[in-house]
Amino acid sequence: MEDIPVIIFVLLFFLVLILILLHRSNKKYADKISVLEQTVELKAESLSSMKEIYAQSQKVLKKADAQQKEIESKKHVILELKEHKSTLEQSIREQKQEILQREKMHEKIIEDVTEKIVSLEQLSAEKESEAKVLKNMHKDAMHKAEENRLALLQKIDS
Repeated sequence: MEDIPVIIFVLLFFLVLILILLHRSNKKYADKISVLEQTVELKAESLSSMKEIYAQSQKVLKKADAQQKEIESKKHVILELKEHKSTLEQSIREQKQEILQREKMHEKIIEDVTEKIVSLEQLSAEKESEAKVLKNMHKDAMHKAEENRLALLQKIDS
C-alpha cells in the first residue's frame, strides 16, 4: 500500500501536467478563437460593406440602364431627324431642279415672245410702209380722179 500514495502522487502529477498542457492548449485555442472571432467580425464588416457597395452598384446600374435607354431613344430620334433632313434635302434638290426647268421654259417662252414681238414690229413697219404707199397711191388716184373729173367737167362745159 505504500505504492498507492506514490501512484496517486504520480497520477496527480500527470493530471497537473495534463491540466497545464490543457490550459496552454485552451489558451492557444482561446487565442485562435479570438482571432477567428475578429476575423468573423472583419468578414461581417466586409460583407456589410460589400452589401452597401452592391446596393450602390445596383443603383448605378439602374441609372446606367436608364441612361442607356435614353441614349438609344435619342439615337433613334437623331436617326429619324437625319432621315427627315435627307428627305428635305432631296425635296429641295428636286424643287431647285423644277425651278431651273421652269426658268429655262420661261426663258424659252420669253425668247419666243420677243421673237414674235420683233417679227410683229417688222410686219407692222412693213404694213405701215405699205399703208403709206397705198395712201400715196390713193392720194394719187384721188388726185388723178379729181383731175379727170375736172377735165371731164371742162369738156362738158366746152
